[in-house]
This record gives sequence, structure tokens and C-alpha cells, in this order.
Amino acid sequence: MRFRFLPALFAFELLLGPCHHTAFGQADPVIPRPVERRPIQGPGSVRPEVEAYRRLPNTGSFRDRIAARQAFVDQFPGAQLSLRVMQDMAQLFLLMEKPGESILLPEYARWLEARLGSPEYGWEWYRTSSDSVLLERIEVQLAYARILSFTKNGYDRALSALAEALVEGQSRPSLWSNRPDLKEQIDFARCWCFHGKGDYGVAAQAYQRFVEDYPTSDYIPAALRNAVVCLRNHSPELGAEIMARYITRLQEEYPRSAEAADRDIAKIAQSLGLQ
Repeated sequence: MRFRFLPALFAFELLLGPCHHTAFGQADPVIPRPVERRPIQGPGSVRPEVEAYRRLPNTGSFRDRIAARQAFVDQFPGAQLSLRVMQDMAQLFLLMEKPGESILLPEYARWLEARLGSPEYGWEWYRTSSDSVLLERIEVQLAYARILSFTKNGYDRALSALAEALVEGQSRPSLWSNRPDLKEQIDFARCWCFHGKGDYGVAAQAYQRFVEDYPTSDYIPAALRNAVVCLRNHSPELGAEIMARYITRLQEEYPRSAEAADRDIAKIAQSLGLQ
């Protein structure tokens, strides 16, 4: 069963393992070293991580670009720029045409899992940081969940990762008000994880809540389409009224969207007598 999401808000717009100081692809996971405290740079100086970030390659082989970013993260543990580099790496995978088919993805998932579970990137380290830094850590968690969702049997692990992100986001009232789009992305990610694992009843309810909570979201066409498909798979008779309403909304409000032209939607619409 196909289900839709937008890999790019991945840029979800999203949307997860470990080789310490080694090139990408080495098998044995090792916990990264403890955080190193660095002296404050003098006036007018440029922090070394900023210079290193500027030198990261944006061309060349995929493997080399990933390896350079892994080395950066291990060289500057706990730095805000390292969080950004983790997101960059996840984005490189997620923007592939078929990320789940990459032989490097499981290795990267293990590498990222080890880093996020280490003292310098764990939640405890960021709970005393500013809102902006904690939000970046939550964004990395979202990227981790998206990566996990493309690994074998990864949906449950992705849902656990998203649950952690929600708990941390709710720890400060200011976080979601500063970044409502991030909460929106996490909620949509939960929808498609339930959908992807085949839990159609829970997924349908999650999509319906999403449609109610985020009426102007860019994800609405996908949420409407996916809700209809989940209802058809879970309870076609009980969900007929909602399916008809969502299909009508798709066709009237988003007539040019890929979701409105979807073949599954056309078949369901025909079975409901809408065409």
C-alpha cells in the first residue's frame, strides 16, 4: 500500500548508528568521547567549527560528503553547528529518489543513533540550553525518526523517537509557540509512521486530528488522501461519510494536486458514487 508524504519538509521540507573517528561504513559502533570544553574565542575571531563548516564539501561522491560530515560531528561534539550538520546528512539521504534502497542508510542510522545516545548529544545536555539550540536538537530527532522510517521494521522505532521529541518540546511552553511548524512536522510524521506500519485505524484517526489541528498546512492534501486510504483499509462502511467528505474537499480545494489525481482516490470515489 502506498502512502504519501512530502520528503522535503523533510524540506519533512521532513524526517536514523556508529563509527567513532572512522570512515563511514566501518561496522563496530563505539560511543563518542566526552565533551571537550573549549576556550572562548577572542574578539573578532572565528570559531574553529565555523571555519570547518565552511569547508565541508558540497560536491563529490555521496560517501565522501557523508564521511566529512561525520568527522565534523565527532570533532565538535555538542556544538550547535554539529546538530545542523546531522540534519544536513539526514537530508542528503531523504532527498534520494529511493532512500530506503540505499545500502548506506542502515549504517548511517546506527551511527546517528549512537551519537544521539551519547552524553554530548543526549537530551540532558540540551535541557539547560537556549530555546533555539534545544529546537535544533528536536529537529535532529525528527530527522532521525524519518531516517528510521526508511529502515527495515523501523516504524515503531521512529514513533518512539518522535515521542521523545514531543516530550522535550512540551517541556517549555515557548518552544512550540516559537516553532509551530516543527510541531506540525512531528505530528504529520507520526501519521505516516502509523500508516506505513499498517495500523490503519490509528493512522486514520491521526490524519483526521491533523486535518482539524492544521487546516492551512501544506500537508493537508496528503493528509486527506491518506486518511481516505486508511479508512478504506480499516473500516470502509463506517468511514464512508468521512471518505466522501475528504475526497470532495480534495477535488474542490486542491484540484491540481497529485493527491486529487491519485488512482486510489479515483477508485474509492467511484465506489462511493462520487464519479
